[in-house]
Amino acid sequence: MFSFFTGRKFCGEIARLLGVDSGFLGSVMLEVGFTWAHFKALKRADISAGEALNAILPSFEQGLVSMKSRFGSQSLILEAEQAIVNYRLKIKEVPMREDISSDECPGGRYKLSYEVPTGEMLRGKHRTATYGMHSDDLEELEAIALVKKMGGVSVLLVDQVTSKIIMN
Repeated sequence: MFSFFTGRKFCGEIARLLGVDSGFLGSVMLEVGFTWAHFKALKRADISAGEALNAILPSFEQGLVSMKSRFGSQSLILEAEQAIVNYRLKIKEVPMREDISSDECPGGRYKLSYEVPTGEMLRGKHRTATYGMHSDDLEELEAIALVKKMGGVSVLLVDQVTSKIIMN
């Protein structure tokens, strides 16, 4: 059973994993439209705090850029930026699980691609960075795609065998 504070508690787990204050994480995520209800939905989807952090990290960075432009280089913002760097270094040391692949689709049957605003401007337009991943685990990619969409990121999930768009 999920209580009223489930989203807030899950946000706290994610914040501890990243090494930032949970209230600050929640505030930054609100900058990109990510609420306690979204955190609760992640918890209900049975996603671990680490998986959720990896999924929301681009949105968190976008929120930091927004807050930095509004409030300047405050200590909490600078500490959060350093926490992101430290977290990324830490996860690089952990061996990544290898994607299960078939002969038909070497990287995996399903492909998830998403664009994340970088906060930079080029000729008056916001620049985006495109990321992607392949896997044979459709459930996992759907969960990640859902988190990205809730964070305001445009996603495209495709079955590479049938060329069917699963989520857009």
